Amino acid sequence: FLCTVMSTSESGQIFLELKKRSIDITGESEVIVVPDRVCFTLRAEHLDNDLTKTTPVVEEIISKIMGVARKFHIPARCVQTDNLRIQPQIEEVSSSGFMGRTRTKRVSKFFVTKSVNVILEGELMAQYSNAMQEFLQTGCLVDGERYETSHLFEHRTRARQMAIQNAVAKATALIEGLPVTLGAPIYIQEMPAPQPAPQARFRPRQTGFKAMLSSSLDIDDESIFVPGTISVPVDVRVLFELLPADAPFHAPIPATREEEIAESAVMLPVPTNQPAPAAPVVPTPAQ
Repeated sequence: FLCTVMSTSESGQIFLELKKRSIDITGESEVIVVPDRVCFTLRAEHLDNDLTKTTPVVEEIISKIMGVARKFHIPARCVQTDNLRIQPQIEEVSSSGFMGRTRTKRVSKFFVTKSVNVILEGELMAQYSNAMQEFLQTGCLVDGERYETSHLFEHRTRARQMAIQNAVAKATALIEGLPVTLGAPIYIQEMPAPQPAPQARFRPRQTGFKAMLSSSLDIDDESIFVPGTISVPVDVRVLFELLPADAPFHAPIPATREEEIAESAVMLPVPTNQPAPAAPVVPTPAQ
């Protein structure tokens, strides 16, 4: 029985030889997902030189925001208020007197802010447009929005499969007309792709032809605010082997666990100093 053990240098040389007759392709894909969860922050703010007048204005806006949340039956766990923040604005005042011109600092105005974090998920996503319009009517500002999906793993898996298909299609198109065929992949590497931050889209009221088009597509014209989408991009780098045009391509058959163990095992030589086994004794027939 003969067992061949391949060293690292030999495997590296074979890889270089394969790379000489290979094609390096980057497959790209992007899956657009409709979110099932949106998180946004509403901020109430007011600026005045009298602190006793500034704070009640902010608290009144926060009270209206909580009222809109109760109107749309948003759970209390999805509506969290932040602390009240007071930021005094300092200005310098110059005055002249017996000791000359002096500069003093004093508080001119007070900037008061308070935020509310709101989460819409599940069936409440259908009320996003109406809820956002009423929230803005309270006099608050929208700090930012974040869209999420509970099926991100499934969408990313689909994007990976599409990226591989894109790589195969690119490689096939590039070698068309050449005396080669596409072989098995030598290696596959997924490139790092950042997750872009989706944004909400603002749709103004349509008039004329655009209004007719929106009605034909069953788009609600009253929905001024529509939720954005989540983009799941995946890029993969694939190195395919190139085979001669007359060489048939055979897909590799996955080896079983027993075959992998047998291939990776190192056979030890049998010691030569052991005595050979004795020949069997054949009894002679009686005369």
